[in-house]
Amino acid sequence: MDINNAWTRPTNNINQPIAIYLTIRNKLSLSDHISNFDSHIGQSIQLHETVEENGILTMRMQPNLDIKGNQTIIMEPGSLHLMLNGLTEPLKSQSRFDIYIYFTRSGCYVVPVTVR
Repeated sequence: MDINNAWTRPTNNINQPIAIYLTIRNKLSLSDHISNFDSHIGQSIQLHETVEENGILTMRMQPNLDIKGNQTIIMEPGSLHLMLNGLTEPLKSQSRFDIYIYFTRSGCYVVPVTVR
């Protein structure tokens, strides 16, 4: 897996969830499955997708994400994204923190996230 361009926006409100955006590229011909997420600066991370229903944008939690062989998934505003809940500290512009993405086949990846 090649995981890059991970970013989020700054916030002083630790009680509000934040969205994390990134790109995941499966360089193998075999599919893989994201089994879990973790971070030391939040209580939980969930996969969400923004969808339009009757002209209104809403977010839906997605139970899982399968990534086909040689597929690229782009998580961006208005689309798939990660939601980090229960921040333990404010996020200042230009700071960084790590999240952990666990794949069934490929194992754990430490992903640096830039606050911008």
